[in-house]
Amino acid sequence: DGEVPLAVLDWQSPAIGLGAVDVAYFLGLALSIEDRHEFRKDAKSMRYLSEAFRPLWPADAAKGFLSRMTKLQDALGIMNDIAGLRAHAEEAAQDAEGTGGGQPHIPDDLAADLAAREAAAARAAQKGWDRLRDKGPWWAGSAAG
Repeated sequence: DGEVPLAVLDWQSPAIGLGAVDVAYFLGLALSIEDRHEFRKDAKSMRYLSEAFRPLWPADAAKGFLSRMTKLQDALGIMNDIAGLRAHAEEAAQDAEGTGGGQPHIPDDLAADLAAREAAAARAAQKGWDRLRDKGPWWAGSAAG
């Protein structure tokens, strides 16, 4: 029937589950760094648009949504910052190889700390996404006025 099976290996939190519904997998591993960054920028745009239209709804309608969006953006931002640090270290190592210098790298203890922070951010992104999905859009109620 033309379907291709999907195998998911999440080395950060091994478990058996549906990869297609595990957003942390997609945010953390399956999406390229660039695509994840674009998703973060789209989330930021959604938050800013929500803030702009917030006065059209009852006072507290958007409060929870905006809080959840901020937490999701923060988690994605941490992941983006760590990816940027790794890319910078890799570029520095390549530059050093080209000039015959030493090989700059991220020390093992820092690499372990970054991996732990990245895993925590992926879990936070998953949690934030789950809450956004479960609650639905704040604007689904009737407009004020």
